[in-house]
Amino acid sequence: MRVVALLLGAGAAFLAGGTAVAGSSSDAGVSGSRWVATDLGDLGRTRVTVDDINDRGQVVGGSRTKNASHGFVWQKGSMRGLGQGPYASAEGINERGQIIGTSSSASDREQHAVTWENGKMIDLPPRGSVTAINERGQILGYRYVPLGNGFGSTPVIWENGKMRDLLAGGDANAINNRGQVVGGTKDGRAVVWQSENITDLGPGVAMDINERGQVVGERDEHVLVWRNGTTIDLGLGTPIAINDRGQVTGFRLTPTGDMHAFLWQNGTMTDLGTLGGKWSMPTAISNRGQIVGYSLGKSGEQHAFLWQNGTMIKLGSPKGNVRTRAIAINEHDQIIGDNCFADCGRRAPRFTSKFAVIWTLRQS
Repeated sequence: MRVVALLLGAGAAFLAGGTAVAGSSSDAGVSGSRWVATDLGDLGRTRVTVDDINDRGQVVGGSRTKNASHGFVWQKGSMRGLGQGPYASAEGINERGQIIGTSSSASDREQHAVTWENGKMIDLPPRGSVTAINERGQILGYRYVPLGNGFGSTPVIWENGKMRDLLAGGDANAINNRGQVVGGTKDGRAVVWQSENITDLGPGVAMDINERGQVVGERDEHVLVWRNGTTIDLGLGTPIAINDRGQVTGFRLTPTGDMHAFLWQNGTMTDLGTLGGKWSMPTAISNRGQIVGYSLGKSGEQHAFLWQNGTMIKLGSPKGNVRTRAIAINEHDQIIGDNCFADCGRRAPRFTSKFAVIWTLRQS
């Protein structure tokens, strides 16, 4: 399950444009009562966030104390720690249960990209970080390179234990199961990379790609979709993700200056509304068109939401009426999230999230 989460501050100054269809919303949470919230636990630490879930219901994330962090994998009510040394994180998982993240040795706080397979951690040298993993086990990420008195990065792909550089000085943002990688060059061109071949999509940056090779990205604060050799401009906004049906979600400003999540499909832009407040932020979309994220309620509180069939519902919290955000959804009505505030960002247990949660649909 690919997940892309952005900081709330990335909303910037967007204006709504194009054809819009208003969605409805619910702040009372009654319509979300069939969604059962379960606390995932925290490995005895004080901070915990989630990152990804696969269709087997396996969840990965990170837990942290003041001076140390560990990744974890959760399945069927049991949480197991991942990593070694003082710092580690688990940031993605595919349907085969292969997990990607970072880890450091007990004597060295330098983090390396790693993968866990069959309970064994495998180092992915040199020093670097991870972005995504596909069903072929190809891992997208970055290796760090010396830059002045610090470090820069260049995108890479690991396959069968071997690393290959991609776009020198560019960005690589997503990979599909065909091994197609999307991103942007250092001179501002959106690209698709596959097997040493680079396809130039034109000015902009590509953010996500589905299994049909359809790409979503942005240029000059406009959302763009590239498919079948054509470019479709969706108007002002910021893209988040595209599913295998070609549905796109993202966010943009309304004429009144509020920030709303949107769904684009079949040439129509739908405003998803909010939970009663001024903004809503999507984080993921399923292949059934379900969108999850977080939104302000009428009283200014932040809540996780699920949007489907034209309605946005509030997802309850396992810890009472406290802030939540939804991060990812699988194809079996399982949603994961945590207690982070809007600007906490992904993979950030060092901040304020005190619990992680999975929502499952109660069968009636």
